[in-house]
Amino acid sequence: MISKLEIKRQLFHMGAGLLMAALVSYDLINEYFLFLFLCFALFLSVMSRKYKIPIVWMALKNFDRDKDRKDFPGKGAIYSLVGYLLAIVLFPKDIALAAIMITALGDSIGPLIGHFGRYKHPFHNTRYFEGLIAGIFAGFFGAMFFVVWYRALIASTIAMIVESIDEVKGMPINDNIAVPIVAGIVLLLL
Repeated sequence: MISKLEIKRQLFHMGAGLLMAALVSYDLINEYFLFLFLCFALFLSVMSRKYKIPIVWMALKNFDRDKDRKDFPGKGAIYSLVGYLLAIVLFPKDIALAAIMITALGDSIGPLIGHFGRYKHPFHNTRYFEGLIAGIFAGFFGAMFFVVWYRALIASTIAMIVESIDEVKGMPINDNIAVPIVAGIVLLLL
């Protein structure tokens, strides 16, 4: 059964991604602002290893896994910011926004639905096929706001398959960085 913490984490991930897409879409933030925000988040992460900064500590307590809170506070949020920043810098705006939507929706809905699955994921030992399918369709629907439907479907499918791979040749892959980059590359190639 999925824990309350994981539900909160996925809902936060989805909400933050949707907010990011809206802010970028309406040109309320750009890559420079996002870079400065990322630097500030990294600073808060380092400081949070030694000090319990009131608002930051409350957020970490509510959304961070215990291990991450000790080793790398805010790890998921920081990796998401890196992924979104790379998408915005590397790709045209419509592709970057579609990649952000695939990450925000596909990477959040997939794990939530997957916990109720029955069929083992073909590429992962602890996940379920239903989560992969749900993630593909959630990312697809989000990306369709910015790119043609068939491109959204292909990019979401490939990105969600990559999302399900934990490591390549012993090196861990962070899906919050991999998904927007893979989705953006696929969309660019299409």
